[in-house]
Amino acid sequence: MVSAVCGKVFPLFQYQLKHISDPRKFSLLSSSSKMNTELWLCGKSVAETELAQSLKTSNCLKLPDDEAGGNSPALSVRLHSETETPPCEFRVNDYMNALSTSCFGRFLICSPRLGSTHDVVSLNFSDLPVGAACVADVQTKGRGRSKNVWESPKGCLMFSFTIQMEDGRVVPLLQYVISLAVTEAIKDLCQQNGTAQLDVKIKWPNDLYLDGLKIGGVLCTSTYKSKKFNVSTGIGLNVGNEKPTICLNAALRKLTPVACELQREDVMAAFFNKFEYLYDIFTQQGFQSLEDLYYKSWLHSGQKVIVQERIDNQDKVMEELVTIQGLSVSGYLLATSEDGRTFELHPDGNRTPNNQQRRENNQFRLANLSEFTIISGRLGPFSFNYTTLIPILALFFLDTPKPINGGSGCAHPASVLSGHLRTSLLGMDTPKQSAEPVTLSSSDSSDDDDFKPQTKRLKCTDAAGEIFKPDFKYTSGEDVLLRKARMYQEYMKVIPVPTKRGSVIPFTSWIGLGSSIKQLYKQPLHYLTNIHLRELDHLRISPPGGEEDNRPLDSVVSPVKAEASIWLMEEVHRLSSSPHHLAKLWSSDRMYHVYIDPIFAGEKGLSSSRLVVQ
Repeated sequence: MVSAVCGKVFPLFQYQLKHISDPRKFSLLSSSSKMNTELWLCGKSVAETELAQSLKTSNCLKLPDDEAGGNSPALSVRLHSETETPPCEFRVNDYMNALSTSCFGRFLICSPRLGSTHDVVSLNFSDLPVGAACVADVQTKGRGRSKNVWESPKGCLMFSFTIQMEDGRVVPLLQYVISLAVTEAIKDLCQQNGTAQLDVKIKWPNDLYLDGLKIGGVLCTSTYKSKKFNVSTGIGLNVGNEKPTICLNAALRKLTPVACELQREDVMAAFFNKFEYLYDIFTQQGFQSLEDLYYKSWLHSGQKVIVQERIDNQDKVMEELVTIQGLSVSGYLLATSEDGRTFELHPDGNRTPNNQQRRENNQFRLANLSEFTIISGRLGPFSFNYTTLIPILALFFLDTPKPINGGSGCAHPASVLSGHLRTSLLGMDTPKQSAEPVTLSSSDSSDDDDFKPQTKRLKCTDAAGEIFKPDFKYTSGEDVLLRKARMYQEYMKVIPVPTKRGSVIPFTSWIGLGSSIKQLYKQPLHYLTNIHLRELDHLRISPPGGEEDNRPLDSVVSPVKAEASIWLMEEVHRLSSSPHHLAKLWSSDRMYHVYIDPIFAGEKGLSSSRLVVQ
C-alpha cells in the first residue's frame, strides 16, 4: 500500500543476490567474522603504490567492530607486490592492465573474503584517495534494507569505490550515471570480444535487469564533511554465478554457445573506464546531456503504473492509472494521468511482488516496479530511511537561488515579481536573523506508545537564558497583522523554501554538521510556532546500527530540530491558508515577533510591532 508522504524519500536500491534464511548459514557468517581478514593493497602508478605502503605501515585501516572479531588481531594488511601468489582469485594484474582511467579504480583494496566492501570504503573514506576501490571474491554481509543479510557467492563481481562531490544539487542523480556506466561497459566488452550484445536494462532507480531477472544493482550512501559530499558507492553484478537468478556468462552461452566468457576483472575495469568518461560529462554539462542515453537503457518509458493514495485517516484507497514519461528535474519518475495531470513518483521500499501481481494486460501495479509515493495529498503518514541522506539534503540545493550576473550573492526574492507587489517586497529586508539572541529548546511530552499523539512545545529564552514569561501582549493591530500575513505568504513563495507539500528540512545531525539548520539553509527560519506534531507517530527512521527499526524521529534527532522540520511542513499549510487565519495564529503566538519582525524591518507601517514581556 502506498500513501502520500510528506517527505521526499529516495531509497537507494541495494543489490540483492542471495537471502540468508537458513539458521545454519547465519552461524556460518557469525563464525566467519572471527576469521582473519586480509586486505591486499596495490596501485597502478608509483604514487599510488607508495600510498599503499604508507597505509600498511601506519596500520590505520579499519573494519567494523563486529567484523574485526573483538580484541582478536583479525585484520591483516598486505601489499599485492609482496607475493607472486596472493590468495585473492581476483586477478589484479589483468585488471590494472585493462584500466585506462586517470582517477577512478587506480588504488585497489582486494580481499578473498569480506563482510562488506561498502563498509570498508565508508569506514576508511578519509584515509583513501578519491576513486579508491575495494573488491572481494566472496562477500558475507552484503547490505540490504530492513536488516536483511545477503551472501554474495564466487563469480559475482562485488566492489565499492569512493567519490567526492561539492554540488549537492546533482548528488541524487549520481546513481543514474553509475547504473548507466554499468550497462554501457557491458556493451563495450561484448563488442570488443565480438560476442552478441547483452541488453542489460536499468530498473529505476538503480537495479539492473537482464531478460526480466535482476542481475545486479547499486548502493550509494553519503556523508557531508568540510563542505564536500563523501559518496560511497557499491556495485554488485552477477558475472559468473548463475544462482540465484541469472548471470552475464549464462546469458552469453544462450546467445552464442562458443562465446568468450566475461571476466570480473575486465568488467570492473570497463566500468571504471566508462564511468570516468560519463562522470566528466555529468559534472561539466549536467545529467541532461546523458538523459537520451539513459532512457535507451531503462525499462520504464511508456510503462503504466497504478499509484495508490490513502484518503485521510480512512481505510479507503484511491487508485490512479498513470503513464511514465521520464525523469523529473529532481530525478524522480515523471508520470501523467489520462486526464493530463502530472505526477512525480517517489520510491518507497524495494518489495518483490508475488506472482499474482505480475504482468496483467501490459499494466503493472505499483509494487511491480517498487512502491511509489506521490507528493500531492494530505500530510502523512511519513516514511524515512536513515541511510538515504543524499536526496533529502538535496531539497535545499535544488531550490537555492542562483547568483545574479556572475556574482556570489543571491537574488532578492522580490526580483522575480513585478508590479506593486514587487515594489512592496523590495522595501523589505532580505531575510536575516533577529538582532535578539534567541535559543530554542523543547519540552517533550512523548508517550511510550508510538501511536498516541505527541505534542512538542518550544521555549524561547533570551541572551541571559531567562525563559520568556507567558504573560505578554502585542502592540500590533489586527489590520497590520492581516497586511503582514498577506505579504508574508507572497514573500515565502519566492524565497528558496521547498513549497510543495511533502518538503522536509534535512536534519543537520544526520549529516554530521555542527552548524545550525539555518546556517545550512543559508536563510533563517523566519517563523516558528508552538508545534503540535500531529503526525509524529508516523514519522520514522531506521538509524544505522540501531537495535530497532522504525524508531520515532524525535528519539533519534534533537527534538528542536525535529520541530524545525515539522515547522516547514506546517508553513506549507499556512501558505495555502487564508491570510485571516494566519493573522489569527500570529496574534496568539508569543514567538511571532522574534521571527517575523526582522523580515519587515524596511517596510513602513509594518515594523512597529514589538514584544512586551511583563
